[in-house]
Amino acid sequence: QLFWGRPVGSTHPKTFRITVDCHERMMIDGGVGGAGLCLTDNATKKGSSVTMKVLLIDDHPLIQAAVQSVISSLQSDVQVTGAESAAQAREVLSRDSQYDLILLDLSLGDANGHDLLVEFRAAYPELPVVVLSASERTSDVLRSIDAGAMGFVSKRSSHVELIQALKTVMAGGLV
Repeated sequence: QLFWGRPVGSTHPKTFRITVDCHERMMIDGGVGGAGLCLTDNATKKGSSVTMKVLLIDDHPLIQAAVQSVISSLQSDVQVTGAESAAQAREVLSRDSQYDLILLDLSLGDANGHDLLVEFRAAYPELPVVVLSASERTSDVLRSIDAGAMGFVSKRSSHVELIQALKTVMAGGLV
């Protein structure tokens, strides 16, 4: 499956083909193969029973429920917090910014997703943001990557592709 991303230290987006074999080893075409992310190791490092905290920002309850189900299937100790608006997401992050990942829809009722992406990258530079959008326009993908998104995943992607993308980002890669 093709995912968009920006190599570390580069300002130019590239397309990578990422595959995960049955042993959860990720291979990036033209890149380095390595072990897939083991989320339980992350919990040990944090000293917590919650392995991964994800903030899911999407104004459609059905999409939120579906994506939350997919993310939770990664492992039982994944905590997903849903926010249905930019205002709600800001409130959540002001109370607790210790998230491992933000999944951001570009089409929110109360804000432009690209503007929110820029805002979050400035306020929380260490917090990776992946855009999860119904848009597949190249201009939206490039604008998101240029604004600092760690990746762009189409809502048309399968649950397997979404899980692969999340594992890649959590391992420090780009999708």
